[in-house]
Amino acid sequence: MVVKTLTVTEDSYNKMKRLKKEDESFSDLFNRIADEKLNVASRFLGLVKLSPSEMDAWRKNTARNKKLSSLVDLKKQTKLEKRMRELGM
Repeated sequence: MVVKTLTVTEDSYNKMKRLKKEDESFSDLFNRIADEKLNVASRFLGLVKLSPSEMDAWRKNTARNKKLSSLVDLKKQTKLEKRMRELGM
């Protein structure tokens, strides 16, 4: 089994810890959440009948939105880091 190390903020850790069941590892929690999200997406997509070209357009649009979201997050992070440097942090 390959093991990966993740770095998260303390706030994120505490939120995840509250979601975690008593007998559940964090890996189990991540899998449970991912499976739940995939099931919701699958149920939704099962209700919508798309042609192959519509499905292709949907996938491209989703990928584009993910990239845009990442750029916005990067911009926010850069702005925060700049402000922290200005404050001597």
